[in-house]
Amino acid sequence: MSTKISDTEKIREIVELFSSPYYDTFRPYIKRLLRLSRNEKFMSVPTNHLALQLAILESLEEGDASVSQGRKKERTEGKGQELQNKRNQTISLAFRLIADGIAWRTLKFNRFHLRVLSQARSPGPVNDKEGRAAEELQAKRVAEELGHFVLFNDVTNILRVGDLIFINPNKEPQRPAIAEMKKKKMILFTSIGKKIKIGMTLNKQEVRLLQAQIAILSNTFTADRRNAPVLDVVPKSIKDKLREANNMVVRANKVGSCEGFLTPYMYFSALDLTHPMLKDEKRVKKTGGTDAPQDLVPLAFWSSYDTISIYKEHEVLRSSAPITVFPFSMDNIIKLVFGELLTQVVIYREPLIKAFEDKGWKLVINDTALDRYNQQLDKDRIKYFSSHVLFPEGGFQEGDYMMLTNPNNGFRWPIFNMVTQMTQEYTTVDYIISQVEQIMKIATPGKVNAFFLENARDVERWH
Repeated sequence: MSTKISDTEKIREIVELFSSPYYDTFRPYIKRLLRLSRNEKFMSVPTNHLALQLAILESLEEGDASVSQGRKKERTEGKGQELQNKRNQTISLAFRLIADGIAWRTLKFNRFHLRVLSQARSPGPVNDKEGRAAEELQAKRVAEELGHFVLFNDVTNILRVGDLIFINPNKEPQRPAIAEMKKKKMILFTSIGKKIKIGMTLNKQEVRLLQAQIAILSNTFTADRRNAPVLDVVPKSIKDKLREANNMVVRANKVGSCEGFLTPYMYFSALDLTHPMLKDEKRVKKTGGTDAPQDLVPLAFWSSYDTISIYKEHEVLRSSAPITVFPFSMDNIIKLVFGELLTQVVIYREPLIKAFEDKGWKLVINDTALDRYNQQLDKDRIKYFSSHVLFPEGGFQEGDYMMLTNPNNGFRWPIFNMVTQMTQEYTTVDYIISQVEQIMKIATPGKVNAFFLENARDVERWH
């Protein structure tokens, strides 16, 4: 599922790319923006909420211009300039991750809404975008005159359908409204409906916006020609290991590294590259090893470096919360984004199976399917995220890699995505079982049930 951060090649790349005083120039400003984004009182005012995003936009425009100029220099200045360009991309990523945190909080950690609104390819650089002035003008009007919250999609990694997202704070349940800006004209769900009524042809962006808005309004996920209603569950347990992981990160700040078991099946390690003991590649390699028992077989693992790598390929973790909402200190969040702090989680197979068994459940792992598991080819990914159909047939649907089975009644539910979430958000067996138990109560026996699971208590984990 990922690359181990103790691999020699990766360690060399990490030290070369991230151990640089260049980041210190931007650190104070990024920390200031991050602090404001996490200030509930400040962010509860729609105009402040928008102003912070526009400040991020200004920084991104300057950063994208620098990267664009740097790429031209690469041809003559070689590897040194290439490395500098990567560092500039890391700076831009820090700004975007702050905006991602704003989006997740504004949308109340609703993973269904975020999943729908992320269903597209990256829009690319933000500098010199045609129609930018119209977007800003419309966003300010909605925030100032209507008192609604506005999300500026281009400053985020996660929001990729439409240009602006509007949220009425006085309306429940919350249903984000998607807007596309074309020159000075704003395209909304209602205006598309008018075009359909008079027989006008819709362009691809309008078709995708229409499908996304219908999904949000109907609270239904549509994929592979099947409709899956959103199932809001209220589990008994939302137990995770976020606080325990934070304690180990703080320990790594003090001594350079810290590792150990958060649970019998979850091993966590942290390396702080800013510590004097970890100033060169050899020391990082030596400290980056694991003291976990060698007889345990890893089932899944994920590192903070994997997260950074995905974002730098202009992709996004569509179902995982960004690091900027984690209950870590602001200094450590910035270190994680800059690659100065590296964390890794390893989930071990047999202890995980036993943990489920102890709770009365059986975990069935399809090794053959897992061996075949691979990310889609670039051409398939482009097709999937660029189709007229928002979620086309043959998309990224969860397979039978890992099935959780209740031996008493035979109920089965796929939990591959839940285990993946465990590696990225430090959730637990209790967290998974509490959700699956709620599904089991509602599912129709003897029938293939399809739901998009929405944990109504998930927002509690991030406060």
